[in-house]
Amino acid sequence: MKKKILEADWLSHPSIHFLSTVFQKSGYEILFVGGCIRNTILKKQVNDVDIATAATPEEIIKICKKNNIKSIPTGIKHGTITIIIDEKTYQITTFRIDEKNYGRHANVKFTDSLELDASRRDLTINALYCNVDGKIIDPLKAFGDLRLGIIRFIGDPNKRILEDHLRILRFFRFYALYGDKKKSLNLAALEACEKHQNKLKKISKERVTLEIKKLLAASNPISTVKKMDKIKILNQIIGNCEIGPFIKYIDFEQKYKIEISWLGRLLSLQNNADYKMILLTKKENRIITKLNEAIFLNVDPIEFSYYNGVELGLIYSLLQNSFEKLELNESLINQISSITKNLFPIKTSDLGPKYHGKEIGNKLNELEFKWIKSKFKLSKAQLLRMI
Repeated sequence: MKKKILEADWLSHPSIHFLSTVFQKSGYEILFVGGCIRNTILKKQVNDVDIATAATPEEIIKICKKNNIKSIPTGIKHGTITIIIDEKTYQITTFRIDEKNYGRHANVKFTDSLELDASRRDLTINALYCNVDGKIIDPLKAFGDLRLGIIRFIGDPNKRILEDHLRILRFFRFYALYGDKKKSLNLAALEACEKHQNKLKKISKERVTLEIKKLLAASNPISTVKKMDKIKILNQIIGNCEIGPFIKYIDFEQKYKIEISWLGRLLSLQNNADYKMILLTKKENRIITKLNEAIFLNVDPIEFSYYNGVELGLIYSLLQNSFEKLELNESLINQISSITKNLFPIKTSDLGPKYHGKEIGNKLNELEFKWIKSKFKLSKAQLLRMI
């Protein structure tokens, strides 16, 4: 990376080079910006490729039409056009500045200045660009921040947050994902987030939830969540949080290499469903109810895992361990992980002709329950002797 030249599969895709060629023929350059650059440098997965250009939205549509490229004016008011080429979807946005902001919305003015476009973005690590040849363009000297894991706002943090209140949560989310946890959080940014935290109430629950999901899904968000808790931001979003169980949950999750579940981590922070600004799906609410009921009843983890599957079983066991209702160990983890290998040995035909109709189902359930309680040790013969 000494020459700051990117190499990536997405950058070498034929659609990218075709797009670059047709824009160049019309007198414009396309640049790639934001997450695709950041994640490529850090060797992380790239999900979306965003494009920036000096061409106005009308000119973008005209170029696309001339070259038989499908274009959709998804955000034309803010300069964004969605284009589909070779079954690839890209969002291309005109360089712009924000003339007036309303907390989450802005009146924009188009510009041909890359520097002005970069300056209106939120964090330095999101203001890196590159051209079709992979040459990195760094108008704000942000490359060093990314390499060093420094998360800071562009310019005055207070101004950035007042332009868009969601940037408070984005700051913490990006710190959780990309920040160097050995370094202190940027003090000016932290003070601004604390000062304007009341603005979070103006953000939709959908947007808050999306940020919290991504933050909690980071490999290790402990230090981030601690900071959010310290300056009282966390309690605005999730009521009556307890950090201790959350730390223990993640420590054991990592110790036993259990797949990250943002929902499990959320429950370890607060298991009484006091989610002030979190909007859950029906499925997520069902899962939380199921887990909370089992925690309240102190259901055996093997029994819970057998009826609800390995994934939920591991989350339940981590939560029980976090709330000090269970001592988690490798043996229990292995038992839960191999739960699907245990096949109930009794069949309906084994109960006839002694039982009929509903009696058969009731007896099967009774025997299966005893079999589970024995940790699957009771044999078919032993079970049949119980009827």
